[in-house]
Amino acid sequence: MNFACGALLLVLEEEEAYWGLVALVEYLFPHYYEAMVMGSMVDQTILGDMMQKRQREAYDHIEELGLELPVLTMHWFNSLFVEVIPFESLHRVFDLLLADGREALLRVSLAFLLMNEELILTADSFEVSCPSSLSSPH
Repeated sequence: MNFACGALLLVLEEEEAYWGLVALVEYLFPHYYEAMVMGSMVDQTILGDMMQKRQREAYDHIEELGLELPVLTMHWFNSLFVEVIPFESLHRVFDLLLADGREALLRVSLAFLLMNEELILTADSFEVSCPSSLSSPH
């Protein structure tokens, strides 16, 4: 969450960033930033279901590597993509997140997985499949 807060502070005044963070944590992504991260886990399960329907081969390959999808996606959800997407594109993702909340997070995550499908399918180990390997085009 500190990354999302930092991103808000780069484009908003301090009080506006505070209220933006409150909106993210309490209203748009409830239960994401609690000890059990239940909201995030539920949405990652939904993302897994979406991926099984749209990218079955990539989903199966992730399982063959002995990974679970949250290993690849948890940091995307926790940081709201701040760590993954170049800053010049991040404001567009934040616009979507603020407008559509969890639905937008799922759509962006699925798009990210689609963009990296070839990398996923050619991975043969955890190191190649680790979250830092999946990235957006620069």
